[in-house]
Amino acid sequence: GMADRYMAYLDASADVFSEPFLVPEFRYAGLAGKHEHRLDYTVFNGHTMALTGFELSPYSTHGAIKKAKDKTQKVINEEGAARWEKEMKKRTHYFKSYGIPVVTFTDSLLTDLH
Repeated sequence: GMADRYMAYLDASADVFSEPFLVPEFRYAGLAGKHEHRLDYTVFNGHTMALTGFELSPYSTHGAIKKAKDKTQKVINEEGAARWEKEMKKRTHYFKSYGIPVVTFTDSLLTDLH
């Protein structure tokens, strides 16, 4: 997975301590209490002290619709798209309020990771 690729990247580095630090499952409030939102990965740049969030968000794993068997495909698509957009906006706005930009990779961007 992604962590394995990061470890290979670090193994190939001539100066591992100058490389960006990858933080999986980033929660701004840490592990204390219930988190409002989380990011799949966050990169910490030790040179600039900046954080950049990355979200791997295929609709297939984040877009389940309740009672789908009772709905037409059109209604399922409309509900899913609306909910998906709302959730992405909330998450992005939350982290942006802390100065953390978020890059979101959706289905089409996750088809070929080579």
